[in-house]
Amino acid sequence: MKPYISVIITEYRPRGFLKYAIRSVLNQSLNKDLYEIVLVKLRRDGSVDRLVEESGGKVLYLTEAPIGYYLYRGIQVSNGDVLVFLDDDAFVTKKLSYIYDLFSHKSNLGYYHHLAYIIDSRNKVVGRLFGGPREIVLIDPRNARDVRSALLKYGVIGSLMSATAIRRDVVEPFLDKLKSLITHPDPFMFLAALNSRYLMFHEPLELSYYRVHGNQVSLPRGSGSIDTLRRFAYSAVINQHGLYYLREVFPQITDLPLRHHLLGAYHYNVLGLIVLGLDRRLVSSTGIIVLWRGFFDKSPYRVSTGLLSLAYVILPRRFIRYLLVKYYGG
Repeated sequence: MKPYISVIITEYRPRGFLKYAIRSVLNQSLNKDLYEIVLVKLRRDGSVDRLVEESGGKVLYLTEAPIGYYLYRGIQVSNGDVLVFLDDDAFVTKKLSYIYDLFSHKSNLGYYHHLAYIIDSRNKVVGRLFGGPREIVLIDPRNARDVRSALLKYGVIGSLMSATAIRRDVVEPFLDKLKSLITHPDPFMFLAALNSRYLMFHEPLELSYYRVHGNQVSLPRGSGSIDTLRRFAYSAVINQHGLYYLREVFPQITDLPLRHHLLGAYHYNVLGLIVLGLDRRLVSSTGIIVLWRGFFDKSPYRVSTGLLSLAYVILPRRFIRYLLVKYYGG
């Protein structure tokens, strides 16, 4: 029997949580014949890889490549009509059953997105309703007014790959573009659906567990070491370049209001540029985006970072960088 759902699991940067992610897929309530697992990773790990292989799934090993290429190869070798994604997060037990019922009964549905619980490195739930609007959103991409209204109110809804399901027919026309993607895979899927003829549906239902841990650059203070600043710098540069590429593929993101700008989502998009001592205009323009979004989201981290970017324009660069090193390096 051909699987209806393909679960594409990517281990782009090993963090030690892959086994939990795979087990959450193997423990799904959906009939095992209706879904397959495709694992795409950098390094071999017999105990982990065997979990997938013994379930009849596929394991692909790649060298260093953009995250988009990992997804591209996983989709290439998969067989399902519907694609769902996972990294070091995890699925709620009923998720795939819910996805199957939704897509198999709604042939005009091309994209689905939901919310997630937040779990820590010990799999303890520490938060809820994460990753998008806390209300139902339905978008018809064929209706220009519908699209403009959704982008104005919500921006790019598709945060979290582990909360995304997409019909193969929606993403296949963009596979050649996907393989060169260096960041923002979740907005990529949302924007691909926005350029399709299928309906898009988001609901505030928690069907995944989003994992937070010390290696994430999106955490307010990270690990408390100088390595945090190195991750900030790397991610800030990657996100700048990634946004330019995404804009080339999907010009619609230029229509996003400032409060929904993709660079405004994380404070490290400014801090990383400051660490590198980059051009004041680039730092301040990114900082204003973060500041504006911080006002709307009532995020003290974004607001303070935005203000810091303005100080970077006025005060000596070395002084602002010293403050960052002092704060994160101790």
